[in-house]
Parts: sequence; C-alpha cells; structure tokens
Amino acid sequence: MRALINIRILILLAAIWPGAAGVYAQSTVHINAAQLYLQQGNPDSAFVQIKKHFAQPGTSTDAVGYYIKGQIYKELYKKYSPTEPLTWYLDSAFVAQTQAQKYATDSSQQVNIRRAMLFIASKYYNSAAERLDTVNYEKAKQCYEKYRIISLQADPKVNLTQRDVEFWLALATVYEDLYNKNKENGEKYFIMTEQLLNKVLELDPNSYAARYRFSVLYWNKGVDVILSVPIDASIPEAEQKQDDALIWFRKALPHAELAFQLNPNRVETLIVLSGIYYSMNDFDKSKTFDEMRQELERKQGGGK
Repeated sequence: MRALINIRILILLAAIWPGAAGVYAQSTVHINAAQLYLQQGNPDSAFVQIKKHFAQPGTSTDAVGYYIKGQIYKELYKKYSPTEPLTWYLDSAFVAQTQAQKYATDSSQQVNIRRAMLFIASKYYNSAAERLDTVNYEKAKQCYEKYRIISLQADPKVNLTQRDVEFWLALATVYEDLYNKNKENGEKYFIMTEQLLNKVLELDPNSYAARYRFSVLYWNKGVDVILSVPIDASIPEAEQKQDDALIWFRKALPHAELAFQLNPNRVETLIVLSGIYYSMNDFDKSKTFDEMRQELERKQGGGK
C-alpha cells in the first residue's frame, strides 16, 4: 500500500511540477506523506512531514518542497486564523513560496507559485479593506503593505497605481475622521490626510476625489478658524483670524475649481465652490455656483 501511495503522489507531482519525478525518485516518503495529509485536510500532520522532508540532505533547494510547504502554511492559516491575516502562518506561506520561486526552474512551476502568492496577496488586500476604520487602520496599513510586497514579488511588472490610489483615498478619509473627532489635539491627522492626498495627486493629478477632498479639507479648516474667534475678541484679533482663515480658503479654491473642471456634474463640488466664495466675501460668484447647483439638482431629479 505504501508503494502504491508513493507512486500515486509521484505521478501527481510530475503532472503539476515537470521534472519532479526524477528529483524525488530517491526521497519521496515525507513529501508524499505531506501531500497526502494535505489532500485529506490535515495540515498539522502535513506540517510534521514537510519538516522531516527538509531535515534530509539535499532538500535546501527543493522548489517543489517549498511550494508544498507554502500550501501547508496556507491551510494552517485557514484552519487557525482565517479572520486575522497578520499571523505567522500567512507570513510563513509567503516565505515558503518565495523560496520555491527562487529555486524553480520550470515555467509551469513558476505559474503555480505565482498563483499561490497571489492568493496570499488577496487575503492581505481584503483584510486591509475590512480594517479601514478609525480603530483598526494601523492593521489595514500593515496588510496593504504586505499586499504590495507580495504582488510585486509575484509579478514585478504589475501596475498597482489604481489600487494605491483607492487605498490612500480611503485611508485619507479615516485620518480626516480622526481629525474631525478631536480637532484640538488631532492636528497630526490633518497633516497625514494632506500627505496621502498629495501622494494620490502624484500618481494621478486628475483625481477628482483627491481634488474635491482637498477643497473640503481646507475650506472646513478655514471655517474652523473663523468659528474659533472668541465672542469678546478685540478687533485686531478678529481681523487676524479672518486673515488666517482666508489663507485656507485660498488654498481650497484651486482644488475645488479643478474638481469642477474634471467633473462639472457633481452637486457637492458646486456646494463647496459656493461656500468657498461666500467665505471669501465674493457673494456674486457664490450665488452663481449656488444657482448652478440648483439647476443641476433640478436636472438630475428629472425636473423641467
């Protein structure tokens, strides 16, 4: 029976990994057992066998063994920590597949390794998306960075620009929320929001979302300055606050104008433009954009 099992697994390995039969002709016991346990849904026993396999001489450059080891770690992750990607199991799965990639000599082997890596990357990406909130955002950042590293390891030519833009915009929203919850002590989150939006614009200067978000961020900052003027403030103090607020309104305006140029059919952009001009005491332009907003809402609502 043992011989039959060995032959069956050897045939399977040869089908998946060209050249594997020759490599394993002299040492198949533990690798076969590991593969069999894996097929039976018993990754713990498979792990014991793969450790015994790599304890044998001449296995340190065994691409097939590393691939199977990575698959075992993946199954251990699914068994013990499917909802928490920042674990030893998933990291170890990637390390094993990196070793497999290093020593694989056949193109079909590389394809299987790449697929395994992309599965791991997808777990990190999904976990990053699930954790993008004001409590778990640090874990989201770690997961996303692992996603990037593994994706580039699997395919150095992959273009991650769109994913980077989407993630940074979402993370900027989290930082902005943290700032808005505690404006007196949350200035660092305001700066972090700026930094991320600038990173987005470096990749995509025509990002409507980044332009719009910058306009809102700076406009609200100016409004906060105005609202911070004490009731009993002196005239010079009040005028200084108004000047400080005007700086933020002027910073908000070009972003709002660019957002409008990129997408003139967004009601929220017209609201911001009207608000910025009103805050700058340009009431005619404020009225113009407010009328445009009313007309756009009428059209979008199906009115005549």
